[in-house]
Amino acid sequence: MCRRINTNKIAYVSLVMLLALGLKASIPKKEFMANDHFIFEINHRDKYATAIELTEAGKEQEVLVVPPSIRGFPVRYIGKPKRFFQPLDINALKLTDKQIKIYLPYSLRGQMWLASVRTVEAILALANLDDFDKVLTINSFPEIKLHYLNGKNKLNTFYMYNFESSLNEGYYFMDYINGSNPYVIPSDPVRKGYTFAGWYYQKECATLWNNEVPKSESESLTLFAKWI
Repeated sequence: MCRRINTNKIAYVSLVMLLALGLKASIPKKEFMANDHFIFEINHRDKYATAIELTEAGKEQEVLVVPPSIRGFPVRYIGKPKRFFQPLDINALKLTDKQIKIYLPYSLRGQMWLASVRTVEAILALANLDDFDKVLTINSFPEIKLHYLNGKNKLNTFYMYNFESSLNEGYYFMDYINGSNPYVIPSDPVRKGYTFAGWYYQKECATLWNNEVPKSESESLTLFAKWI
């Protein structure tokens, strides 16, 4: 006696299995990495990192520098985007009462979510207004005093790569220094096939920088990398 096969049922089960496999494949594989001051969530499918939390050491720092990459993954986001029914800071990277200043890298894309219990200066390495949505996002947090190149609170200290086809329209590092706020001197830039030989006042690298920085917000400083 032959048993009749329900082809519709088989087709339905097969479709469900295919959808389940497709859904599983579409979920980004994630893991977590950390440097000294930040914990990052890594998205392997799209190959980027999100800074989501401070480490215990990071919570104690007055000045924080978000790196442009972590183990080869570019840092694209700060905090996680909120859903429409969530409070604004629910998934933000939360700063502590220790932080005074945080530097944000040129590698960021899209929105950033920062929250702090005190007023903090945020330095955004923004070279053009095409990235203006980043500015709007950070300005959603009233405790974040944002400085960026084309904004109302303009930056006044610039470190330039000083070679053709460099990243971020030639800007390596940016800062706002007024003589009383904290600042950092950036780590040495890297150029393939060349050795960094110091910061100079001119593109032609005639006069070596003497490590002096602006003493007020009305002063400005632009430095150029020398390569040999």
